[in-house]
Amino acid sequence: MNDPIRRIRDGLGDWMAAPAMFVSPIIGYLKFNDYSLLAPEALLAIGTFLAAGFVMSLAVHLMWSPIRVATMTLTSFIVLYQVVVGTGVQVPGEPINTLAGMIEHGFTAIVSIGAVIGLFFFWLRVRFANLLCTFVFGVMAMSVALTPTTDDHEMTRVIKKQVAINRTLSPILHIILDEHQGLAGFPRDIAGGTDLAKMIEKHHRDRGFVVYPNAYSSYAQTVFAIPALLNNQAGRAAVGTLTWANDATTARQNNWLTVLAKREYQVRVYGSKYLDFCQDDAVAFCQLYSTNSIHSLIEADLPTLKKYRVILDKFDDGVKLFWFTSAVIDVIKTKFFGWSPNTDSLWQRNAPRLSPFAAFSMIQDIVKDIENGAAGKVFFIHLILPHYSYVFEDDCRIVEDEKQWLNRTQRSGYNSPNGRKERYKRYFKQTRCLHTALTRIYDALASTGLYEMATIIVHGDHGSRIGLLDVNAKTVNRVSSQDLIDAYSTLYIVKRPNQVGATNLETRSVQDLFGEQFLGAAATPKSILYLRDEKVGQQALDPGKPLGTVAVPPGFPQAQ
Repeated sequence: MNDPIRRIRDGLGDWMAAPAMFVSPIIGYLKFNDYSLLAPEALLAIGTFLAAGFVMSLAVHLMWSPIRVATMTLTSFIVLYQVVVGTGVQVPGEPINTLAGMIEHGFTAIVSIGAVIGLFFFWLRVRFANLLCTFVFGVMAMSVALTPTTDDHEMTRVIKKQVAINRTLSPILHIILDEHQGLAGFPRDIAGGTDLAKMIEKHHRDRGFVVYPNAYSSYAQTVFAIPALLNNQAGRAAVGTLTWANDATTARQNNWLTVLAKREYQVRVYGSKYLDFCQDDAVAFCQLYSTNSIHSLIEADLPTLKKYRVILDKFDDGVKLFWFTSAVIDVIKTKFFGWSPNTDSLWQRNAPRLSPFAAFSMIQDIVKDIENGAAGKVFFIHLILPHYSYVFEDDCRIVEDEKQWLNRTQRSGYNSPNGRKERYKRYFKQTRCLHTALTRIYDALASTGLYEMATIIVHGDHGSRIGLLDVNAKTVNRVSSQDLIDAYSTLYIVKRPNQVGATNLETRSVQDLFGEQFLGAAATPKSILYLRDEKVGQQALDPGKPLGTVAVPPGFPQAQ
């Protein structure tokens, strides 16, 4: 017991095992999101987990030996699970933000397996097990930290093929605004809704657009709404044009883009990795950004401490153990302290999504590309805007309090009345900011001298979906007409060459309007709305299997 080397060894194992275990997942999360470990906010996050590990070491050091063994073994298994299986937020269209993406390097997986075997073999020899943990997790953290990152979360610009530009062709801009509410569907009973709808309508009429305030989408899901529109399809048939791999959705067949390419246009795609149109053979140029990655924070005009808090919040959102702890705390607050999410309008289960930062960054590139020449080109743009989270003020400043970066619902598929109201207020502000950015795009086109001759199509894929309840097969008999409006009312405005601005009060789906106006399809108006399919992206889908439907209610889509 007096052997100095043994004392140092035992002390190292006792005090460093927990910090080594705790720091591995956060390092992996940062690296997988291409976030520099030397950024101040990253160092703060790593330091936080190191400190938490030392606190646990102190607690474990005071425990009775068998309890200490059980605690350390259980903790090591939990950490290994989070490292290898899932420390990040899984988002359709993105890989899981975990070390699973680095498994191909081999070493992390081998070390993880070795740790499990070692802990089983030495579980009664507490100090040796602690030393083993320190070594295994320390090497794991270092191997991950030194592993080169990929560019999966960076903005990518790719020239897919060379296409001769026919400068006699007037430019076409096709802009899809994700979750943009229709003008008639903006809630009139929430401050700012009426004024915003009037502003958007007048601004676009003045710029030569025909505005369709009563337009709606037949779908409340992007992966149905956009492919159905581009391919002039109905029901579930549109998913036959999609493929899923590693939770990424790829739209390889898009009739509209094929038509444009055959007209000798250079087709340029700008979008997110949530729904990838770049694999279509008609596409000549593609720019994609990653959705919901903390990589988007790097260039954000935010103080270090705010970035640090968002990183921890996003990491916490993806770790199921932490989520479970938060749920337990909510139950305690509800049962013993009278707290309720119904009275706390800012409460929400999940961390905010960060895609708006990347989307606004891409708009700057779109403006530059248009200014560099628009003739003979199609700019097909899918912006995950004004989609949640609502992180921008109406003047495009970032909302200072990150606690008010609100998602569209407080928990999955549900809002309290107060929660819905506060979310719409934030949504209105972000939508105003978005239209300021759209004006920059229009002005860039005007600077080329081609605005009057250009065709510009701007529409949503579905509504804001800031309802009290999501509309699906389970809730269809409980949702209100306002829930339907929140989910399906969407924007549709069109400018053709030398067109005089106007308002068209037809109540029709954007899929029907676009098919008739641009794909030469006969009008097939239907008075039904397709319900959400919660299994999209999770299992193989049968395009022939019908989607659930609900009838369009009287007065739809006029908001209350």
